[in-house]
Amino acid sequence: MQQFAHGKSAVMTGDYSMANDIQAIKAALSCADVLRETGVDPSRSFSCPFPEHADNNPSANLIKDGTQFYCHACKKGGDVIDLYGIVHGMTKKDVLSTLSERFANNSSTYQSSPKKRVEWIYDAPVYRHIYQHADKSYAYEVRRIASACGTKKKYQQGRMINNRWELGLSANHRILYSLPNIVNASRVYLVEGEKCADRLIQEGLDATTTTGGAGARLHWMESYTQALAGREVVIIPDNDEVGRMHAENILEQIKERCNAAILNLEYANVKDDVYDWYNQGGDTDTLTHLADLALNPHLCLGDSSDEVLARLDEYLHKRRSGEIRPIPTGLQGIDEVQRIEQQNLITIAARPGGGKTSMLVSMTAMQLLNQCATPAFFSFELDESTIALRIISAMTGIPFVRIQDGNLHGNEIELVRKARVAMKPLRLDDNRKTIAEMTERIKLWRDHFGVDIVYIDQLSKVKLEQGKSRFEQYSNTVNAIKLMARECNVPIVLAAQLRRPAEGMKPRAPSMNELKDTGSLEEDSDVVLCLWRPEQEDGIQQIQFKNRSTPTDGRMFIYCRKYRNGQQWKHVEHFDGQTMTVGRARA
Repeated sequence: MQQFAHGKSAVMTGDYSMANDIQAIKAALSCADVLRETGVDPSRSFSCPFPEHADNNPSANLIKDGTQFYCHACKKGGDVIDLYGIVHGMTKKDVLSTLSERFANNSSTYQSSPKKRVEWIYDAPVYRHIYQHADKSYAYEVRRIASACGTKKKYQQGRMINNRWELGLSANHRILYSLPNIVNASRVYLVEGEKCADRLIQEGLDATTTTGGAGARLHWMESYTQALAGREVVIIPDNDEVGRMHAENILEQIKERCNAAILNLEYANVKDDVYDWYNQGGDTDTLTHLADLALNPHLCLGDSSDEVLARLDEYLHKRRSGEIRPIPTGLQGIDEVQRIEQQNLITIAARPGGGKTSMLVSMTAMQLLNQCATPAFFSFELDESTIALRIISAMTGIPFVRIQDGNLHGNEIELVRKARVAMKPLRLDDNRKTIAEMTERIKLWRDHFGVDIVYIDQLSKVKLEQGKSRFEQYSNTVNAIKLMARECNVPIVLAAQLRRPAEGMKPRAPSMNELKDTGSLEEDSDVVLCLWRPEQEDGIQQIQFKNRSTPTDGRMFIYCRKYRNGQQWKHVEHFDGQTMTVGRARA
């Protein structure tokens, strides 16, 4: 969260001795203090802080009564100023500038030469990057202050306590930036600096950074790894050696807990970052595509970088020309926040009777009516005739039972006739198949009938792939469905079942941890939508939805629990029990 503020109305200059500053800092701060601030026990050996030394076995210690540190493996060391700079990724000049304000008797800012005076303007706008806990409560902030000439900047870390600015942070205070947004994210972009994170957030991506930018191994904390565990993490370093080493160190520490990869972008200049990359013509579609390739290197295995970039250029050209386009669901409220892209695996999950088939039928019907897609429907839950009648019911608004019985009135016969004409592009199959058989059928439909989106109802009815355990069978099946989407170059919408809540458990909106016998479905899906009909499932008449009390009568609540290339969302739609279809909620 970035804000602007004004600091003290003053200009601070420096024209005093460097030696005085160093002496004052060393008298007030020891190497042990710096280690404690980063959560390291100074009484024991610790990992070498030098970024170029991948010290897996702690080999550094404090020496000379804690005034210096020394690594017995790489034979390098330094004093408290050196250690502070390495830990926080700062130059010696920046360290002296920061610490002199905390400990030196003179409150001015250190300058390397009294002949070169830098004026820090505290009454100009100050960039405030607010760090929040997962519950959105205030944690601390980083302030970016510009020099009078506009060519230099410095950072202050601290907290507002009782309307007073308290400079400095301990390790216990440090958290990841934009933590409320990433706790439920499926993919997180880890960049250097709050400005870069804010730029990606503005582009609709879940992004974060650490306080202090690129630094040594001590800079990364276990709490950061815990916050990112189980997610896809795309690490984007700045275009310099320090940034690349920092990215490699982070990858080494999180790769066992996350699906993580480093994405080195093509920059115009040394020291450029992802913020500059956007200004140089980069866009979010390109970034997410490159991230896909970084996280899934098998997609371009065996290809040269020139071939990969050529395919990327071709993809972007087709995207801009409209040859490749997102496929609308046909439900306006969802289409405003969600896009279905080629090769996506979209999971529609609900408890028994929660409306999975109704959602798939409604999307199919709206796409046929609007002629915005050519769908195919594998129905392993209901027979072909029943699905066809339900689609007609959704398209005409005539209750399903009356269509099934042939009990039609007035112009309803004409409505049904028009619906049957509109259904001609639809491909239907109710014979249970293996993934290989479905792949062959989809390719045939795609090439001969232009099928561009596939619905499968539902996962538990698909013939499972081989595996030693039930979990492994489902994981292999889900992975095969994901590969089928890529091989056939179509999105696949897959219905999956959620567990019923335990008896006596308080009713609540469903979440991904309720997915039943689905193996790696959560990891392989690009989008997971969880459906909830509180009135039907739990007999609840009112729920709190988007911070207000909302009636549940005739409504379906849709929760996006995973969106690989965007932010999660939630939405309410009208549910018509007579036609068993989903549409925009009525006022």
